[in-house]
Amino acid sequence: RERKRERERERERESEREREMAEKAAVVCKEVLQGLDDDVLEYISGVVLDDDQILPKEELVEVVAPLLVSSEFVSDEAEAEAVATRLWDALHNAEGVNKEKKPDVVLLKNAVLMGGKEPEEESVAKLVDVKVDPMLKRRGGNAFACATQEEEIDVHSKAAIAKARLDAKAEAKRQAAKQEHERQMLAMEEELEQARRSVALSRIAGDAAGEISVVESECFDLPNPGGGENLLEDANIRLVSGHRYGLIGRNGKGKSTLLRWIAARRVKGFPSLMSMHYVAQEIPLAAINEGIHPVDMVLKADIERELLLERQKTLERDAMSDGGTSHESALKLADVVERLMAIDADGSEGRARAMLVSLGFSEELLSRPMKALSGGWRVRVALAAALFAKPDILLLDEVGGEEEKEEQEVEILILQPTNHLSI
Repeated sequence: RERKRERERERERESEREREMAEKAAVVCKEVLQGLDDDVLEYISGVVLDDDQILPKEELVEVVAPLLVSSEFVSDEAEAEAVATRLWDALHNAEGVNKEKKPDVVLLKNAVLMGGKEPEEESVAKLVDVKVDPMLKRRGGNAFACATQEEEIDVHSKAAIAKARLDAKAEAKRQAAKQEHERQMLAMEEELEQARRSVALSRIAGDAAGEISVVESECFDLPNPGGGENLLEDANIRLVSGHRYGLIGRNGKGKSTLLRWIAARRVKGFPSLMSMHYVAQEIPLAAINEGIHPVDMVLKADIERELLLERQKTLERDAMSDGGTSHESALKLADVVERLMAIDADGSEGRARAMLVSLGFSEELLSRPMKALSGGWRVRVALAAALFAKPDILLLDEVGGEEEKEEQEVEILILQPTNHLSI
């Protein structure tokens, strides 16, 4: 009984030492791998030790490096190996973490009594606290060797399983991010549509933007849509009519976000009566537009024309209902018709078709609904729509070819003469 209690106390002390070393190893891993996904960090913290000892450098690098790459913590294998090596060095230099491998020879607490009642394997197992495999014993195998093997951690197998789990988790995150991005793009498109509609209504009511020579916005912040620090803080922008501007920078620096914020009127300083049109590098397609053909999609971009046509139908319907006796309704209808003639509404369809043909559309492509067009053709439709609408501010977000994007990574800002400002 005393020996049994002593063994239990020894196991408790060993468990406490293991727990302390695991905690210290976890602290080191967290310091070296700051910013790593919590699940990946937790797993790595658990595999860097083997029987309370640091894994050999080569083995640790072989296990940890692939996890760093698959979790997108680093960009390539060379960087992953460098980080894993730095982790091993930090663990090796940390206080309270065992550096030396345990000896293979175990000092027994008591002598083994040969020829006693207990089989040799069970006697040895009791002395070194391992479990005997009874199935192997019945088959005549070496039970003690089997017990030792069962307690060894198959690090490479666990790493492969962990990598598969991380890959699945990363794919799920990518899909979720893609869906969220599409949701945000559609929400932004609705917001832009409302802003354009508001400007068109104001102009129909008789308001005008007037001549635009300079547009300025001072001391504005640009939040990061993905969270974290702002992309821009206390930023200033000054655009002069008659010039072309380009936003130049690496991916992820906020170029597209800035253009979307300007288009959505979230950046102060842009006159409320200025019409804007934003053409994105990815064109979200709302369900309501899936069955629309390219020409009709371009025509929809001229919101003033759409609103005037709607008002014309309403006034004509009202005139029929009251027998055409309302003088006020007649005057309103005359004003609408005059405005439609001024913008050449009857010739709009021909101009829209010609614009699409100039961008490479064949009759077969023009007959397809929007949902049947590839992303590249949708971008061309969006570009044609933007040019057709003749906005005061045109924002083009990498609408060139793929080769041009790779070479320049530039968002184009074009300032036309008079009061047309294109970005």
